[in-house]
Amino acid sequence: MQTKIRTKKAQKAQLKTGETIIVLIIFFILLAGGMIFYAKIQKYTTSQKKQETAAVDAISIEQRIRHMTEIPCSIDGTIIFDCYDLEKIKGLQKTIPDYMLYYNSVIFKNSKVTITSVYPVAEEILLFDAETREISTGTQPYRTPVTLYDPLTNMYSFGYITIEVFTS
Repeated sequence: MQTKIRTKKAQKAQLKTGETIIVLIIFFILLAGGMIFYAKIQKYTTSQKKQETAAVDAISIEQRIRHMTEIPCSIDGTIIFDCYDLEKIKGLQKTIPDYMLYYNSVIFKNSKVTITSVYPVAEEILLFDAETREISTGTQPYRTPVTLYDPLTNMYSFGYITIEVFTS
């Protein structure tokens, strides 16, 4: 009789141990699922933050370009807002390689700046291209409409500035 009681107690103990093990397995599965879910949310949030940072950097670069004294249109000493002189841009394009450290670290940072004329003549001028494109994970182009003035033909044209900030 005592052996039957002991075997029933042993069976109950084994059953309780089995239940505990199953509960622990379910707990660890839920814990692993939660960790995977959290990691995916963190990855998404990080990529969103990188995109936001790149957009803010592009706006900052655009503001620096807008306030550069080297390239704006001027008539009788008066600067015209959001108008850029094509000949001054071409002159700046030739000057940038001589002062690459300044323009790369202060003005343009890790970016590619292209000025595109759309109407009446289609023309594209590459103002600056950072050398970090090979190690970049991606870019988000940021475009701003501008007026371009050609002093040789005394014509205005419509265009835009494209700023691509390279992120790592």
